[in-house]
Amino acid sequence: MNAPEPTLDISGKISHDFNDATTTNTDSYSCQSRFQESTAPMKPLRIALLGYRSHPHVGGQGIYINYLSKALVNIGHSVDVISGPPYPELDPRVRLIQLPSLDLFAAKSHVTALRWRHLKSFSDTYEWFSMLTGGFAEPYTFARRAAKYLHEQGHNYDLVHDNQCLAYGLLTIEKSGLPVVATVHHPITRDFQLALAAASWKHKLLVRRWHSFLHMQGKVVRKLKHVVTVSKQSQKDIVSAFKRPASRTPIMYNGIDTETFAPMQSVMREPYLLITTSSADQPLKGLRFLLKAMALLKSSYPDLKLKVIGKLKKDGDTEKLLRRLHLSDSVEFISGISTKALVRKSIIAPALP
Repeated sequence: MNAPEPTLDISGKISHDFNDATTTNTDSYSCQSRFQESTAPMKPLRIALLGYRSHPHVGGQGIYINYLSKALVNIGHSVDVISGPPYPELDPRVRLIQLPSLDLFAAKSHVTALRWRHLKSFSDTYEWFSMLTGGFAEPYTFARRAAKYLHEQGHNYDLVHDNQCLAYGLLTIEKSGLPVVATVHHPITRDFQLALAAASWKHKLLVRRWHSFLHMQGKVVRKLKHVVTVSKQSQKDIVSAFKRPASRTPIMYNGIDTETFAPMQSVMREPYLLITTSSADQPLKGLRFLLKAMALLKSSYPDLKLKVIGKLKKDGDTEKLLRRLHLSDSVEFISGISTKALVRKSIIAPALP
């Protein structure tokens, strides 16, 4: 008989017994009772929650940090979010500490974004040079800045929680004596493999260069004392990609905000309308399969339409596929909307994962 997978309850205790783990009990009432029992005697913690970029609407990182920090405050902890730009939207009880970067994705030209003052900073110079040569240095440079900040301010915290930065600076923070836990939503190796397979021979070198940070992330994941993930599949991927045993990677499942994502009786559904999310025009997101399926259905359902919560990349693979499938007039892309607007749109149409 296989041993049960480890889980992590909110108090930080690892359990290998399904009867003791709050996240594995299928009885919601029993689960709630166990949750209350496990949190009742807990001492409030001062938590530093790290995010190297935390856009409030795009990519999920800022959204995850918003919900996690709010949930931690709700059960009595004190939370500071330490983030690079773009910065998240947070509960008023959560303090935001901004660690500015060059924010090269927002610059009109990353080539000319460097200023003389930036040359005084190794992190700034490295971030610019890496971008100039096709790399992605934000996790590395953010962790350097976070380690420097916590070297001065670490006495104000009991715990540091990283949201998939997974850079060398975390090991520096851990060596300083601060407990560190990192969440790995999924290894970016999966993104890399799919992007590499979809790239032309000319672009494969650029894909490899962009994902060169994966070597660092693998080393950090293997060395950190505490790493959690959000699903069984991600746990398996971490074992495969980063060689960290499943026994050392407990699962903390993501939840759903049922107060926000709730039925609205006043909203009527629109027939033949579908809605989905796609945070980036990348092969990993799988949007192309939905579009191909929609093209097959159009002859039987000519009124079929799709709304995609995401941004369409000009002249990207998705835009080319839309033209090839003659779906440009049937698919609409919407970006930068609020959570409230997203809920309303998800109610008027069946949502697709």
